[in-house]
Amino acid sequence: MVVGDNADEDFETVSVGGLANLVRACGYGDISCAEPDKNLRYCHRKGDCDIYMFFNESVSKTVDTSVTLSDFDGGEYIVYDAFENKAVRRVSDDGSVKINLPPYNSCVVIIGADKSDFDIAEEYRERKYVSCETADCTYDISLCAEGGVYGHWRTKDRLVNITGREGRADFSGNIRYETTVRLTGGNYVLDFGEVGQTAQLSVNGKKVGVRLFPPYSFDISEYVCDGDNRIELVVTNTLAPKLRDEFSKYLMIPPSGLIGPVTIKKY
Repeated sequence: MVVGDNADEDFETVSVGGLANLVRACGYGDISCAEPDKNLRYCHRKGDCDIYMFFNESVSKTVDTSVTLSDFDGGEYIVYDAFENKAVRRVSDDGSVKINLPPYNSCVVIIGADKSDFDIAEEYRERKYVSCETADCTYDISLCAEGGVYGHWRTKDRLVNITGREGRADFSGNIRYETTVRLTGGNYVLDFGEVGQTAQLSVNGKKVGVRLFPPYSFDISEYVCDGDNRIELVVTNTLAPKLRDEFSKYLMIPPSGLIGPVTIKKY
């Protein structure tokens, strides 16, 4: 690769692998990562404030690194979660921001914004878990194919792949899990582990939220009460088990339904 504005200028030939270091050395680097990760992508929009969107392209690995941003010496910044529609305020001492993105996840970092333009939920506070227990539950499982109604399938005390050997290999639709968990006062996160593929949670008849990708975890603190709590999780898989074409019929189908393990974390 040749660096230079025209043929009369001095130029330097560099390898593609060395291009990034040369760009930084010339003062054009926009961000730098404490631990570079090939799965991390970002977009930077400049204007009245600087807006960075970070995205993890990996389908299996979490991106966990600190990112130093150009023209940011530290101070307050905003992290916005578009999926949850929630903004939190964070503080940097050295101009770096912490990025922790599970597979498929993204976040928006905003520098120099007028805080009054945002409905900021709270200062960022990292959860400190005091206990983590596996939920020992018996699940009433009902199935609803596309356009149909729910019908009871089985009551099980262990979780299985709905489209696996113990289930219905060609099922496509909604899989509803109903159970009860006993809790005492405190703050809780309910983590469902592996899910195939999307999950919608209700606790005590109130909708908590939807997850389209991992982690399939929900903060249920404001929905629970002391004693028994009714849990309803609706998992929706894809059409892959039902509609197989010549190109895909020999491919391994991802598991369907709630696979787990299901854990209850108190913080």
